[in-house]
Order: sequence, then structure tokens, then C-alpha cells
Amino acid sequence: MALISKIAVQAYNTFRRGGCASEQSFEQNLSKLLQLVSSLTGHDVNFDESLVRGSTPFVHGCGLAPVTFIELWKDEHFSMSIFVLKPGTRLPLHDHPGMHGLIRVLHGHMNVFSYSLLETKCGDSSGCWKDHLVKKGDVFMAEKMSAADGDVVDIYSEPVLLTPVNRNIHEIRTTDSAAAFFDILAPPYDDHRHGHHQCHYYKELSVSKSDPKLLDATQETKLCKIICVPTPADYWTDYASYNGPPIKLCDSTVTRT
Repeated sequence: MALISKIAVQAYNTFRRGGCASEQSFEQNLSKLLQLVSSLTGHDVNFDESLVRGSTPFVHGCGLAPVTFIELWKDEHFSMSIFVLKPGTRLPLHDHPGMHGLIRVLHGHMNVFSYSLLETKCGDSSGCWKDHLVKKGDVFMAEKMSAADGDVVDIYSEPVLLTPVNRNIHEIRTTDSAAAFFDILAPPYDDHRHGHHQCHYYKELSVSKSDPKLLDATQETKLCKIICVPTPADYWTDYASYNGPPIKLCDSTVTRT
């Protein structure tokens, strides 16, 4: 069985809904999934290297998309995809409400800026905020979980893991070269507007000097404020086909055209 199919099967075993797995069983399955994903390379998915050739900085307004999206798999339990970022572009700061995520770099390197919410629309710190209650202009307290310049990850790095609570909000940037990464989200984003797993975008707010108590707290720790904003104008995607091995889950085979 191809490695990408092994990953799909393990993702299903880890994230399938309606299961009665204990927390210990879930963590064991997640650990197995991380091990499989850590071995994934561009060769395993027949990644098209022409998508990452060249190091010319991306020029916004040139008519081309800054990011290319490749869908590998999506069902009610999880999705698998590949994102290709041109030099000097980004996936803006965004959330994954109630979702787990894994990121594995397939080409190049990128900077990941991660945040964990300290308050939610549920009124606690469980990370289980209901995304249909999040609206533009909402402000949240968060903790920066990455270095000031982001955590640099590349093909030699272990997969980046986000949970419904930890590192759930992040931004991914490229610098002088293109990058590509494999991505698992569980459950996947909803296709319709009113589901519980919709993507929201954010930006970090500057702390006002008129609030010295909060200013001192943010200087001494990694506390910050983030605000929900409209989809940034510098981000949109085009699409490419998945041309890797057919993905087999149980007795079914899925191919993309």
C-alpha cells in the first residue's frame, strides 16, 4: 500500500466520528499518524516540482494567485491537501475551530506563527468556541506560541501539530523561495456557510499605552490581542490536480481528475 494510503487509513482510525475511543487510544493513534506523516516526501505524492521553480518575489496585482491548492482527499472525518506558496507570500492568520491539523513540509522552508486562544465564545479556555458566534471585529486574548520571527520549518522538520486548543490559529509565510506543504485537517472545513467549522481570519492588535497593566503583561509574556477581520485582499488560491498514487481507504479507491 502506498504511503499516502497508509496515512489516509491512519487518519481515519484517528479522527473518525462516532467512535468510542478513549483519550489514550486517540493519543496512540495520533502518534502513529504523526510518524507516518513525518516520512512523507514530495515523491510519495508525485508532487509537481514545476510549481515551486524560480525565486522571483511574487508581485501582487500580476493576475496570478499567490497560493495554489491541491485537494487529495475529503470526507466527513478529515481532509488531505497540499498548499504551494510562491516566494514572499502567506496564508494569513486564520483559525481551525474545533479541529486538529498536521502540517508536513514537502519543499523549501517557511515561517509558522502560532497562537493559542486564552478565551473563547464558550466563555472558557477549552478551545471549543462555536465559530458561528465569531464575527468580524471580535477581539480575543491569545498567547503567542512561536518565536517572534516565526518557527522555521522545512523538509527536515517534524510535522507541525495544532489542536482545538493549542496553536489553533496560525499564519504561514515564505521568504525568498517557494514552499509546499501537506496538510491534514480533522474534521475538515465545512463547505456551507453555517457549519461549525468555518475559517476566520485575524490580525494582531497593538496594545495601547493607555492600558499599562495589559502593556506590562504583554511585554513580560507572550500575551496579545487578535481581532477577527475580513479575508485579506492579498490572499486567494488557484488549483492544481493531484496526480499521485490513488488513495485507498478501506476497500474504496479515490482518484482525482
